[in-house]
Amino acid sequence: MAKKNAVAIEGRDEFMDLCVKVLPHLNAIQDALVESKASGEDKGASISVNADGYMSFRPYGSKWEMNRFSTDGQAKIKYEHSEVVELPE
Repeated sequence: MAKKNAVAIEGRDEFMDLCVKVLPHLNAIQDALVESKASGEDKGASISVNADGYMSFRPYGSKWEMNRFSTDGQAKIKYEHSEVVELPE
């Protein structure tokens, strides 16, 4: 049982350092969402990032999203349009 507890705290300092670096950016994103009319009514978003440069930003309640697929690629915005396909009778 003691080994399981040791594993749970291994890497704590490194993770805390990462959180200290990331939290101000997340707070700034949260503020931007609250201030923006483009962020939908619930003012939330999904954000994914990867070390290879991939980024995805999707505000909830919005049909807009932003993606970048590599560090040397450009970020692009995209609008989602959908409609029902009605078959003739």
